[in-house]
Amino acid sequence: MQIISNAKFKKWFGRFMFLFLIYVVAAASFSGFFQKYAFNERNKHANFELMLEGSAYRPFVHRRLMIDTAKMLADILPPTYREKIENKEGWLPDIYTKVKLPQGHHADYYALYIITFSFWLVGLIALYAIIAKSTHNTLLSLTSTMIFAVIFPLLQTNGGLFYDFGEILFMSVAIYLAWDGRCWLLLLLIPFAEYNKESFLWFLPALYPFLRTTLNQRKALSMILLGVIIAGLTYLPVRAMYSANPGGIVVFQLWDHLSRLFYYGDFKMMEYNYGIKTGAHMFIGYIVAIAWLFKNAWKHIPALWRQHFWIVATIQIPLYMLFCYPGELRNLSFFWPFGVILIATYLQQKTLQQVK
Repeated sequence: MQIISNAKFKKWFGRFMFLFLIYVVAAASFSGFFQKYAFNERNKHANFELMLEGSAYRPFVHRRLMIDTAKMLADILPPTYREKIENKEGWLPDIYTKVKLPQGHHADYYALYIITFSFWLVGLIALYAIIAKSTHNTLLSLTSTMIFAVIFPLLQTNGGLFYDFGEILFMSVAIYLAWDGRCWLLLLLIPFAEYNKESFLWFLPALYPFLRTTLNQRKALSMILLGVIIAGLTYLPVRAMYSANPGGIVVFQLWDHLSRLFYYGDFKMMEYNYGIKTGAHMFIGYIVAIAWLFKNAWKHIPALWRQHFWIVATIQIPLYMLFCYPGELRNLSFFWPFGVILIATYLQQKTLQQVK
């Protein structure tokens, strides 16, 4: 009995430590993001109040899941408790200097704050799960996930929005479900992921290598096609609902990208993260680090992840060049799960070299 008790204790203590470490790192990185941008209060096209009221510019206004959930949660609060929230100051730390609480919407703001962090925390756990499924090494998977979490605010250069955290959650869960052959759950996930951000439709083809682990080619392609249809049917009513809003379905950016392609200033830009100056935009240090990871880890990455990478590159890079603001690394988000497996593989190879 003592042996069983000790085994159970170690098991539950291990789980507690895992959650504790993930929670602490998630909190630190989320704080790093929130100090930089809060909920985009200074953005005249998509700040918190505009998003809440549904009057933000397109395509930002289409990304409704988290803001609508926050509004729903705030609306079900008892009036006395909501009034208490509206009248009390100091719910958020003073270090968040970018926060601008809109009058009458404090409860909505705090609800979105909690929801965004919760999505980030669960998203990191899901990200850890897919890395662990690939590496079969819990410590390595946890370490690489935490590294990604810490550098995430650095990737949110030139802008960052709350639905970025939801996007990581849904991409990671989608990969896990596709890889595990849970197709019906994947189909159920798609409307929520699409309602969070309309670009999820374009991520679905990148699930093909993972679907192929349990499905034949015809069934895997059929699943992707069905997923695209579901995503499209989710997006079209949202687009129609906000068709009168200013802006457009996309913002064409190709000429801006081409004009800044060889602009030297983008490679040496700096900004503050965690109170310390770090690189911004296409900082040369980031490019060198990524190149180093590829050089040392690419050939050791499992084949299905390499196939996933090429599908993502085929889709993401043209979309980025056509419709994303130059230098916004967060808009290369389809690469994030692969980026974590790249880090994990690099660490694994370095560990093996040291053992030898």
